[in-house]
Amino acid sequence: MFRKLSALFRINDAAYAVTAGGMRIYVNPSDGRGQKLLETKGNYNPPALNIWQGLLRSADWTCVLDVGANYGEMLANGGLPEHAKIIAIEPNREILPYLRKTLRRIGEVKIYETAVSDREGKSNLLITRDWSGTVRLVDEKADAVVRTTTLEKIIRAECHDVDAAKVILKIDVEGYEAKALLGLLPLLDHFRDFAAYIEVAHLSSADKKWISEQFAIEAFDVEKEKLVSVPDLDWPKNAGFYPYDVVIRRHPDISDTRQGTSNPEF
Repeated sequence: MFRKLSALFRINDAAYAVTAGGMRIYVNPSDGRGQKLLETKGNYNPPALNIWQGLLRSADWTCVLDVGANYGEMLANGGLPEHAKIIAIEPNREILPYLRKTLRRIGEVKIYETAVSDREGKSNLLITRDWSGTVRLVDEKADAVVRTTTLEKIIRAECHDVDAAKVILKIDVEGYEAKALLGLLPLLDHFRDFAAYIEVAHLSSADKKWISEQFAIEAFDVEKEKLVSVPDLDWPKNAGFYPYDVVIRRHPDISDTRQGTSNPEF
Protein backbone atom coordinates (compact mmCIF):
# COMPACT_ATOMS: atom_id res chain seq x y z
CA MET A 1 0.00 0.00 0.00
CA PHE A 2 2.78 2.44 0.93
CA ARG A 3 4.55 1.77 -2.37
CA LYS A 4 1.36 2.38 -4.33
CA LEU A 5 0.80 5.70 -2.56
CA SER A 6 4.42 6.70 -3.08
CA ALA A 7 4.16 5.93 -6.78
CA LEU A 8 0.98 7.97 -7.07
CA PHE A 9 2.54 11.12 -5.66
CA ARG A 10 6.07 10.70 -7.05
CA ILE A 11 6.91 13.36 -9.59
CA ASN A 12 9.25 13.37 -12.54
CA ASP A 13 11.95 15.87 -11.58
CA ALA A 14 13.16 15.99 -15.17
CA ALA A 15 9.82 17.21 -16.52
CA TYR A 16 9.75 20.97 -16.20
CA ALA A 17 9.29 23.99 -18.41
CA VAL A 18 11.68 26.92 -18.13
CA THR A 19 9.95 30.30 -18.37
CA ALA A 20 11.32 33.39 -20.11
CA GLY A 21 12.45 34.55 -16.68
CA GLY A 22 14.29 31.32 -15.96
CA MET A 23 11.81 29.81 -13.48
CA ARG A 24 10.98 26.12 -13.58
CA ILE A 25 7.41 24.87 -13.81
CA TYR A 26 7.24 21.19 -12.88
CA VAL A 27 4.57 19.20 -14.68
CA ASN A 28 3.26 15.70 -15.22
CA PRO A 29 4.37 14.94 -18.82
CA SER A 30 1.54 12.41 -19.27
CA ASP A 31 -1.01 15.19 -18.72
CA GLY A 32 -1.92 17.00 -21.93
CA ARG A 33 -1.82 20.37 -20.21
CA GLY A 34 1.56 19.59 -18.68
CA GLN A 35 2.86 18.60 -22.11
CA LYS A 36 1.63 21.91 -23.58
CA LEU A 37 3.52 23.82 -20.89
CA LEU A 38 6.67 21.89 -21.77
CA GLU A 39 6.24 22.69 -25.46
CA THR A 40 5.62 26.41 -24.89
CA LYS A 41 8.17 27.15 -22.17
CA GLY A 42 5.49 27.58 -19.55
CA ASN A 43 3.29 29.94 -21.55
CA TYR A 44 0.86 28.02 -23.72
CA ASN A 45 -1.76 30.81 -23.50
CA PRO A 46 0.09 34.12 -24.12
CA PRO A 47 -3.02 36.38 -24.23
CA ALA A 48 -4.14 35.22 -20.78
CA LEU A 49 -0.68 35.67 -19.28
CA ASN A 50 -0.31 39.13 -20.86
CA ILE A 51 -3.63 40.32 -19.44
CA TRP A 52 -2.83 38.90 -16.00
CA GLN A 53 0.64 40.44 -15.88
CA GLY A 54 -0.71 43.79 -17.03
CA LEU A 55 -3.22 43.65 -14.21
CA LEU A 56 -0.45 42.81 -11.74
CA ARG A 57 1.40 45.95 -12.86
CA SER A 58 -1.67 48.17 -12.55
CA ALA A 59 -1.52 48.68 -8.76
CA ASP A 60 0.60 48.06 -5.70
CA TRP A 61 -1.23 44.88 -4.72
CA THR A 62 -0.73 43.54 -1.21
CA CYS A 63 -2.53 40.19 -1.55
CA VAL A 64 -2.39 37.98 -4.66
CA LEU A 65 -4.55 34.85 -4.89
CA ASP A 66 -4.37 32.26 -7.66
CA VAL A 67 -7.60 30.27 -7.40
CA GLY A 68 -7.29 27.08 -9.42
CA ALA A 69 -3.51 27.35 -9.64
CA ASN A 70 -2.92 24.07 -11.52
CA TYR A 71 0.85 23.85 -12.14
CA GLY A 72 1.36 27.45 -11.00
CA GLU A 73 2.40 29.04 -14.29
CA MET A 74 0.53 32.28 -13.63
CA LEU A 75 2.71 32.78 -10.56
CA ALA A 76 5.94 31.27 -11.89
CA ASN A 77 6.01 33.51 -14.97
CA GLY A 78 6.82 36.50 -12.79
CA GLY A 79 5.45 39.98 -12.30
CA LEU A 80 4.41 39.38 -8.69
CA PRO A 81 4.50 42.38 -6.32
CA GLU A 82 7.65 42.23 -4.23
CA HIS A 83 6.12 42.49 -0.77
CA ALA A 84 2.67 41.01 -1.41
CA LYS A 85 1.20 37.96 0.28
CA ILE A 86 1.00 35.25 -2.38
CA ILE A 87 -1.59 32.47 -2.08
CA ALA A 88 -2.17 29.51 -4.40
CA ILE A 89 -5.35 27.42 -4.15
CA GLU A 90 -5.54 23.99 -5.78
CA PRO A 91 -7.69 20.98 -4.77
CA ASN A 92 -6.29 18.37 -7.18
CA ARG A 93 -4.00 16.15 -5.12
CA GLU A 94 -2.46 14.68 -8.29
CA ILE A 95 -1.21 18.13 -9.32
CA LEU A 96 -0.19 19.37 -5.88
CA PRO A 97 3.28 17.70 -5.75
CA TYR A 98 4.26 19.53 -8.94
CA LEU A 99 2.77 22.81 -7.75
CA ARG A 100 4.61 22.62 -4.43
CA LYS A 101 7.94 21.99 -6.15
CA THR A 102 7.41 24.90 -8.55
CA LEU A 103 6.34 27.36 -5.88
CA ARG A 104 9.23 26.50 -3.55
CA ARG A 105 11.50 28.16 -6.10
CA ILE A 106 9.41 31.32 -6.20
CA GLY A 107 9.62 32.17 -2.53
CA GLU A 108 7.11 32.31 0.27
CA VAL A 109 3.80 31.17 -1.20
CA LYS A 110 0.98 29.81 0.94
CA ILE A 111 -0.76 26.83 -0.67
CA TYR A 112 -4.34 25.93 0.21
CA GLU A 113 -5.11 22.34 -0.76
CA THR A 114 -8.82 22.95 -1.04
CA ALA A 115 -11.54 23.99 -3.45
CA VAL A 116 -13.22 27.39 -3.23
CA SER A 117 -16.99 27.76 -3.11
CA ASP A 118 -19.70 29.85 -1.45
CA ARG A 119 -19.55 27.86 1.80
CA GLU A 120 -17.35 25.59 3.83
CA GLY A 121 -17.92 21.88 3.51
CA LYS A 122 -17.09 19.09 1.08
CA SER A 123 -17.66 18.62 -2.64
CA ASN A 124 -17.03 16.04 -5.33
CA LEU A 125 -14.04 16.67 -7.60
CA LEU A 126 -13.95 15.26 -11.12
CA ILE A 127 -10.31 14.56 -12.02
CA THR A 128 -9.54 14.56 -15.76
CA ARG A 129 -6.12 12.98 -16.11
CA ASP A 130 -5.71 13.58 -19.84
CA TRP A 131 -6.08 17.37 -19.38
CA SER A 132 -5.77 18.68 -15.84
CA GLY A 133 -7.21 22.05 -16.80
CA THR A 134 -10.72 20.62 -16.83
CA VAL A 135 -10.68 19.24 -13.28
CA ARG A 136 -13.81 20.62 -11.63
CA LEU A 137 -16.37 20.32 -8.86
CA VAL A 138 -19.48 18.33 -9.74
CA ASP A 139 -22.73 17.43 -8.01
CA GLU A 140 -22.62 13.74 -8.84
CA LYS A 141 -20.24 11.16 -7.39
CA ALA A 142 -16.73 11.65 -8.76
CA ASP A 143 -13.06 10.70 -8.31
CA ALA A 144 -12.44 12.47 -5.02
CA VAL A 145 -14.17 14.27 -2.19
CA VAL A 146 -12.42 17.54 -1.35
CA ARG A 147 -12.81 20.19 1.29
CA THR A 148 -14.31 23.52 0.25
CA THR A 149 -13.80 26.89 1.84
CA THR A 150 -14.55 30.52 0.96
CA LEU A 151 -12.39 33.34 -0.29
CA GLU A 152 -13.62 35.37 2.66
CA LYS A 153 -12.12 32.89 5.11
CA ILE A 154 -8.80 32.61 3.26
CA ILE A 155 -8.37 36.36 2.89
CA ARG A 156 -9.26 37.02 6.52
CA ALA A 157 -6.62 34.47 7.54
CA GLU A 158 -3.86 35.64 5.19
CA CYS A 159 -4.45 39.35 4.50
CA HIS A 160 -4.73 40.51 8.07
CA ASP A 161 -5.59 44.21 7.63
CA VAL A 162 -8.53 43.71 5.31
CA ASP A 163 -9.49 47.39 5.19
CA ALA A 164 -6.02 48.31 3.91
CA ALA A 165 -5.66 45.33 1.57
CA LYS A 166 -5.25 45.69 -2.17
CA VAL A 167 -6.48 42.33 -3.40
CA ILE A 168 -6.03 40.78 -6.83
CA LEU A 169 -7.29 37.34 -7.82
CA LYS A 170 -7.05 34.97 -10.73
CA ILE A 171 -10.02 32.59 -10.72
CA ASP A 172 -10.14 29.65 -13.10
CA VAL A 173 -12.38 26.94 -11.66
CA GLU A 174 -14.20 25.58 -14.71
CA GLY A 175 -17.65 27.11 -14.27
CA TYR A 176 -17.58 27.57 -10.48
CA GLU A 177 -16.38 31.18 -10.68
CA ALA A 178 -19.71 32.64 -9.52
CA LYS A 179 -19.77 30.43 -6.44
CA ALA A 180 -16.21 31.44 -5.62
CA LEU A 181 -17.13 35.12 -5.96
CA LEU A 182 -20.26 34.66 -3.86
CA GLY A 183 -18.01 33.54 -1.01
CA LEU A 184 -16.04 36.78 -1.37
CA LEU A 185 -18.94 39.25 -1.22
CA PRO A 186 -18.91 39.87 2.56
CA LEU A 187 -15.42 41.37 2.25
CA LEU A 188 -15.60 43.04 -1.13
CA ASP A 189 -16.38 46.57 0.04
CA HIS A 190 -13.71 46.50 2.74
CA PHE A 191 -10.70 46.31 0.44
CA ARG A 192 -8.72 49.39 -0.41
CA ASP A 193 -8.50 48.11 -3.98
CA PHE A 194 -9.76 45.03 -5.80
CA ALA A 195 -9.56 43.35 -9.18
CA ALA A 196 -10.05 39.79 -10.38
CA TYR A 197 -9.12 38.06 -13.61
CA ILE A 198 -11.72 35.34 -14.12
CA GLU A 199 -12.48 32.70 -16.70
CA VAL A 200 -15.95 33.06 -18.22
CA ALA A 201 -15.83 30.37 -20.91
CA HIS A 202 -17.77 27.79 -18.90
CA LEU A 203 -20.26 30.02 -17.09
CA SER A 204 -23.99 29.44 -17.37
CA SER A 205 -26.23 32.25 -18.61
CA ALA A 206 -27.52 32.75 -15.06
CA ASP A 207 -23.99 33.07 -13.68
CA LYS A 208 -23.03 35.56 -16.40
CA LYS A 209 -26.08 37.65 -15.56
CA TRP A 210 -25.30 37.59 -11.83
CA ILE A 211 -21.65 38.58 -12.31
CA SER A 212 -22.72 41.36 -14.69
CA GLU A 213 -25.07 42.73 -12.03
CA GLN A 214 -22.55 42.53 -9.20
CA PHE A 215 -19.32 43.75 -10.80
CA ALA A 216 -17.90 46.25 -13.26
CA ILE A 217 -16.51 44.28 -16.22
CA GLU A 218 -13.55 44.90 -18.50
CA ALA A 219 -12.92 42.83 -21.61
CA PHE A 220 -9.66 42.72 -23.55
CA ASP A 221 -10.03 44.40 -26.95
CA VAL A 222 -7.81 42.31 -29.23
CA GLU A 223 -7.34 45.02 -31.88
CA LYS A 224 -6.67 47.85 -29.41
CA GLU A 225 -4.65 45.51 -27.15
CA LYS A 226 -6.15 46.93 -23.99
CA LEU A 227 -8.91 46.38 -21.47
CA VAL A 228 -12.14 48.25 -22.16
CA SER A 229 -15.26 48.64 -20.06
CA VAL A 230 -18.27 46.58 -21.16
CA PRO A 231 -21.79 46.64 -19.68
CA ASP A 232 -22.11 42.88 -19.22
CA LEU A 233 -20.86 39.46 -20.30
CA ASP A 234 -23.37 39.17 -23.14
CA TRP A 235 -21.48 40.35 -26.21
CA PRO A 236 -21.60 38.99 -29.80
CA LYS A 237 -18.86 36.65 -30.96
CA ASN A 238 -17.62 39.23 -33.48
CA ALA A 239 -17.20 41.98 -30.87
CA GLY A 240 -13.42 41.66 -31.02
CA PHE A 241 -12.93 40.78 -27.35
CA TYR A 242 -10.79 37.99 -25.97
CA PRO A 243 -13.60 35.50 -25.30
CA TYR A 244 -12.31 33.33 -22.48
CA ASP A 245 -11.49 35.66 -19.58
CA VAL A 246 -12.40 39.10 -18.26
CA VAL A 247 -11.34 41.47 -15.51
CA ILE A 248 -13.91 42.41 -12.88
CA ARG A 249 -13.81 45.21 -10.34
CA ARG A 250 -16.20 46.57 -7.75
CA HIS A 251 -19.31 48.06 -9.28
CA PRO A 252 -19.38 51.81 -8.53
CA ASP A 253 -23.15 51.78 -7.97
CA ILE A 254 -23.24 48.82 -5.58
CA SER A 255 -21.92 48.64 -2.03
CA ASP A 256 -23.55 46.94 0.93
CA THR A 257 -26.67 46.27 -1.13
CA ARG A 258 -24.87 43.28 -2.61
CA GLN A 259 -25.97 41.16 0.31
CA GLY A 260 -29.59 41.83 -0.57
CA THR A 261 -29.35 40.70 -4.17
CA SER A 262 -30.37 37.31 -5.42
CA ASN A 263 -27.76 34.58 -5.66
CA PRO A 264 -26.77 33.02 -8.98
CA GLU A 265 -28.90 30.07 -10.04
CA PHE A 266 -26.56 27.15 -9.44
